Amino acid sequence: MKVLVRTDASVRIGTGHAMRCLTLARELRAAGAEVTFASRTFPGNLHAAIEAEGFALLALSAHTSPIAEAEAAFNSAPWSNEANAAEADELLALAGDERWNWLVVDHYGLDRRWENRAGRLATHIFVIDDLANRPHDCQALLDQNFYPDADLRYRALVPADIRLFLGPAHALLRADFRELAAVTPARTAGLRRLLVFFGGSDPTNETGKALDALDMRREPAMQVDVVVGGSNPHRNDIEQRCSHMAGVHYHCQISNMAELMARADLCLGAAGTASWERCAVGLPTLLLTLAPNQEEPARALEGAGAAVN
Repeated sequence: MKVLVRTDASVRIGTGHAMRCLTLARELRAAGAEVTFASRTFPGNLHAAIEAEGFALLALSAHTSPIAEAEAAFNSAPWSNEANAAEADELLALAGDERWNWLVVDHYGLDRRWENRAGRLATHIFVIDDLANRPHDCQALLDQNFYPDADLRYRALVPADIRLFLGPAHALLRADFRELAAVTPARTAGLRRLLVFFGGSDPTNETGKALDALDMRREPAMQVDVVVGGSNPHRNDIEQRCSHMAGVHYHCQISNMAELMARADLCLGAAGTASWERCAVGLPTLLLTLAPNQEEPARALEGAGAAVN
């Protein structure tokens, strides 16, 4: 089976879409599939990480008009007709005669218009979404978020015969999270270790704000793990600050996030895709919503007793 995955990462967009697609790609490859990624070269992309894991990559331009303008104004809203058409046509040209069994798309800017145009690349289309704010023409759709009315959100947006995978039972979790979920004990010893992680890019520097707060008030014995992504524009300043704070440990673009989450007693984090990783290992979290698309999941997590919003 051949699979093409269309997703983006950037300083503005963040890395959550690409990271969960990498998780899916690893599982598909383990099952015998050949996986190719198609992603734009926006600042803060994950092309190096994708290729380092041995996946083929179709690198789309960051400067194609009107795509560059669409990314600059990225706000969880579907792209314009012009941007959807330009996006699909560039991918079709780059793919040439190559065809796939499945086209996986994880991108808030793309919708039925793009799927109808780019759909000739594959026999089937699989959409990963969180928003339920635009129509899709696909055979399957995954929304891993927790909503009380999950089965109603997409009813008017997708074909009647679609296969829907809804809720955290279908969360795209790496194997190490699934393994630790089964053995991580409940936290009963108080706050000894804090994890600070606001996503791979954190353009508004919530990490720096958390360090400000910890500078003002922190128990001397408490250990703090501060995690940033390689696309974080503030990472050098954060590393320097951490080096001057006793008990604060700096981590950049790590592969052992599951281990850090499992041993932490509390997390300061964003209400993004990492929410389901934290839930898997039972990590209590103080959530910040950093984008409009995080507000509803944050309220749902708090309502379920899984976090404080």
